[in-house]
Amino acid sequence: MQKKLTVLVALVGLLACSLANAELYRLADIVEASGHAEWRAQAINLIEIYEDLSAVSGVEVKVLYALDDDINAFATMTNDGEPVLVVMDGLIEYLKEDRDAVAAVIGHELAHHKANHVTEGFERAQRSRRTASFLGGLASIAVGYEHGDLAGSAAEAAFSIGGDLVALSFSRTQEYEADELSVHWLIAAGYNPEGMLRLQEHLAELSSGGASILSTHPAGERRHARCEQLINEMDVPQHQRSMALDPLVDPVDLSLSEAHIGASVY
Repeated sequence: MQKKLTVLVALVGLLACSLANAELYRLADIVEASGHAEWRAQAINLIEIYEDLSAVSGVEVKVLYALDDDINAFATMTNDGEPVLVVMDGLIEYLKEDRDAVAAVIGHELAHHKANHVTEGFERAQRSRRTASFLGGLASIAVGYEHGDLAGSAAEAAFSIGGDLVALSFSRTQEYEADELSVHWLIAAGYNPEGMLRLQEHLAELSSGGASILSTHPAGERRHARCEQLINEMDVPQHQRSMALDPLVDPVDLSLSEAHIGASVY
């Protein structure tokens, strides 16, 4: 029987996106339940990136994938203090040809947790009473087999959120700090830190389109320049900095997922 998870999705400041009509999935559940090879391979690679960066940062969070075409990702927490990282389908679609840029995003959001930006932002929002529920009430977040590409049993895809999900805006100083931590972790985990620079360039490209990611992740030449200076000052092996641009999902990943799904059908 199909189950639904009801959570209160709150918006803060200028955040334009909403999860009110989005389906939320744990990455592990996409791997286990999806009958779509590309979605499954994508989830496997996102898990790998998260685990690499979690290992070097010491940050552990619940990673949720939002089936929403908005270009965004954000660090948040539930009312009972559980750390959460939400990645939206639109962002992955936009960055899917650049694995290191995706890693830069994941590292950046983990850094907001590491530096206590999320806790501070959550407390600030509560004090200022600027947190408002979308549509003035509870939003039903569908979980399970409603979406064909992410087909699977509702029981497998269901997850528990212990409180409200709140999307927070961070100060420019906090954004710089998150960028810096992400760069350090990218290098430590073996990713090309140039992915952070390309991410900043992507944000600049989006600046004229009104993407909601810009309401919480402001773009600018200064931000790019700070990241570039940091990378130049660090002892990054040349082979690491010059690694070729790789997609999030390559043909081998896709073939393995197709084989797995084909084997599970019979």
